[in-house]
Amino acid sequence: MRNQIQVYVSALRRVFAAAGLPDEVIRTDPAGYRLRLPAGSRDIDRFAVRVTEAEGRLADGQTAAAVRHLQDGLALWRGPALGGVDAPFAAAAAAQLEERRMAALCLRISADLALGRHADLVFELRSLVADHPLNEGLAARLMVALQGTGRVADALAVYRATRGALVAELGIEPGEQLRDLERTVLAGGTTDLYVHRWCGAKIPTKRPRQSAVPRPNQLRPPTSVFSSAAPSRYAKPPKPCAAMARRHPRW
Repeated sequence: MRNQIQVYVSALRRVFAAAGLPDEVIRTDPAGYRLRLPAGSRDIDRFAVRVTEAEGRLADGQTAAAVRHLQDGLALWRGPALGGVDAPFAAAAAAQLEERRMAALCLRISADLALGRHADLVFELRSLVADHPLNEGLAARLMVALQGTGRVADALAVYRATRGALVAELGIEPGEQLRDLERTVLAGGTTDLYVHRWCGAKIPTKRPRQSAVPRPNQLRPPTSVFSSAAPSRYAKPPKPCAAMARRHPRW
């Protein structure tokens, strides 16, 4: 058994050397062998770099560049995370890795929606929703894609199917965001706000328009006509001009 392990370790060292990794990647210690990979050499490290770069591009408004970074990062995934590893730690670690992959995938889809690629996303999203029927985020993105192509009835059908799955499987209603999206689709409203929120983009706040008519407390006090004579106590107060009275009826 010991000789067989040594044969496997030697084979691994040759594979790592062919990939350009240093010889000390596999170290021998009293307990056996220890694997020490250089920082940034793992697929998950390169994936994290791509996602961080994409988030920065989105913050700068470079949506197309963000999509390319996310596509490069997602291309590093080849099959399920830790597939074929039968160990006690593998299940929890694989679930965490899958969550990171799914978050990056949803971000890439959101960026594609921001670029107006609704029609191109429908098939992909239908497949994802079929594989993850309880994922409200994927259902919401499919609804936006369908509504963006004029298929409002299909978008509402996705909501009903997702709600039915959540009630049947978990006994819960959809979250507030999905319910609000359904109301928006029913009312024929725009879904741009949802896409911007999913992309993490800052929504510019519209400032109220300044009125061209000055407010009463901004008016200068009326100036009296210069006169050397003392004003009469019986004089009537000046009347506001007709134009200003029309603009401010309470006067």
